Amino acid sequence: MNGIMVDLETMGTSSNAAIVAIGAVEFDIDAEVGLLGAEFYCNIDIQTCIDAGLSVDGSTIIWWLKQSEEARNAISKTPYNLVRGLNDFTRFIEAAQDRSLSRITVWGNGSNFDNVILHSAYTAAGLTKPWHFKDDRDVRTLVFLGRALGIEKTEVVREGVRHHALDDAKHQARYCQYIYSKLKADNFNKSSPREIGNESS
Repeated sequence: MNGIMVDLETMGTSSNAAIVAIGAVEFDIDAEVGLLGAEFYCNIDIQTCIDAGLSVDGSTIIWWLKQSEEARNAISKTPYNLVRGLNDFTRFIEAAQDRSLSRITVWGNGSNFDNVILHSAYTAAGLTKPWHFKDDRDVRTLVFLGRALGIEKTEVVREGVRHHALDDAKHQARYCQYIYSKLKADNFNKSSPREIGNESS
């Protein structure tokens, strides 16, 4: 497998937001839908993020208070300090790289969210991000391309707890595999595709 799907739970939406959980799973975008590999999950002590200079946003805290009990409980269990959590994640990436026959790509949900926030956290912690910037991939761009051709991510059944970092990462990996398989299928409906970027508002 040559991809890592990442999902973060954070206490903000800025590029230097404090991280409270990291979830990730190995996958191959070109594999059978639902075929996933090794998993990673850890909670991060928010105070160690603040001490490193990462930020907390009040509106995000209020948002968390409105989420399910399962999601809120998940981010409160056995937190690691920021440095340990990032070092463990680095080892997860390196192990995936060792198993792969090609370079590992790292997927996040939004061009300015998961991957960017992780990069900021590595910098704040004085650590080196374990992947090259050319290997960043954006889930939302793939979802946009699929939707423009009538393929919806909601066609993949949701499993797990919403806003649990690992459950979200696994769901994102599955629907990315699904969208990609439809986009490349030889028998995809070519009769009336919508024009990308030309949808009615």
